[in-house]
Amino acid sequence: MHQGERTPTQQAEFNKMLPHINLLYIGASVLILMDMTYMSRFWTLFEAWLSFQNPTPHGLTPASQGMRRNTITCLHNAASPEVASNMTASLENTWREKTPEEAYDVLAS
Repeated sequence: MHQGERTPTQQAEFNKMLPHINLLYIGASVLILMDMTYMSRFWTLFEAWLSFQNPTPHGLTPASQGMRRNTITCLHNAASPEVASNMTASLENTWREKTPEEAYDVLAS
């Protein structure tokens, strides 16, 4: 999806894609590139939560460790082993068990 200033054509494409982008994060493997700002941005957190979910006939449920589809890689100012370990644990602890209702409450704030 084109970021930044868009031509009218790019804006029309963006408008068509945005409502469906969540389907990628629910069904595809997700590479999370995490830096120090990651935990403060709505879209990154929403996408991370989706990558911790398993789609079922009854809705989204937290994915077991073996069913997770994400890989978390820390970079830039979060790449040192100690910081990366803490940030990865924080992301996992925040989102891996959240129900849709709980995720909504966190993201709404």
